[in-house]
Amino acid sequence: MTDGIEYMNALVDRQRRRIAELEKELELARSGLDSLLAARSIASKSEREEQAKPLRDRFPSFSGFLRTFLKEENMSQSDFASLLGLSPAALSRWLGGRFQACGTWLR
Repeated sequence: MTDGIEYMNALVDRQRRRIAELEKELELARSGLDSLLAARSIASKSEREEQAKPLRDRFPSFSGFLRTFLKEENMSQSDFASLLGLSPAALSRWLGGRFQACGTWLR
C-alpha cells in the first residue's frame, strides 16, 4: 500500500514541477508579448502621426502616391490598370508624372 502512495506522490510532484515550468514559460511568453505590443504601439503612434498629415504633404506628387499605394497593396501596374479600366500605357504615364487632371494634385 505504501508503494502505491509513494508512486502517487511522485506523480503529483512531477505534475507540480511541470506546472511550475509551464507557468514560467507562460510568464516569459507574456512578457515577450507585452514587449511586442509596446513596440507596436510606438510604431502605431508614428504611423498615426504620418497618416494625420494631408496627402499633399505626404506625397508631393500623384505618381509618388500611386507608387506607394501599389507597393502597399502589393499590386502590379497591369492589375491596377485593369481594375481601373485603363490601358497599361496610361498608368505608366501616370507613374511617370504625366497625370492629366483638372488643377493640381490635391489642392
